[in-house]
Amino acid sequence: HDGYVPRFGLRHRRRIYLDADGGDLRGEDRLERVEGMSSENWQPRPLTARFHLHPSVRASLVKRNQAVLLRLPSGLGWQFHAQGGAIGLHDSVYFGVGGLRRRTEQVVLSSTTSSDLRVLKWAFRRIVAPS
Repeated sequence: HDGYVPRFGLRHRRRIYLDADGGDLRGEDRLERVEGMSSENWQPRPLTARFHLHPSVRASLVKRNQAVLLRLPSGLGWQFHAQGGAIGLHDSVYFGVGGLRRRTEQVVLSSTTSSDLRVLKWAFRRIVAPS
């Protein structure tokens, strides 16, 4: 989309892949400098992708803060990992039906744009219990 062009001179492109059984969701968020923007005026900018979680999901940083383990009330698990940024867990607010607000968490992927391009790659993969 072009929502960042007027203020930052950046175009956002997102690609998403979902496998046939729904157990592997991958995405790529790419920020590109638009043509005609002078590199002399370029300023590195903070870049953040946020993934807000439902309040019933329990999240834990694992693998030395390189991934997030997500546990659903059913016991089903997912793992989030990413390339191109630092992973963190932050507080968030869930707005439910009828305006109900509840405390929750969000997975935050943070980085800084470079002079030409910045790419964040991320994935949610279902954890299959050993049989």
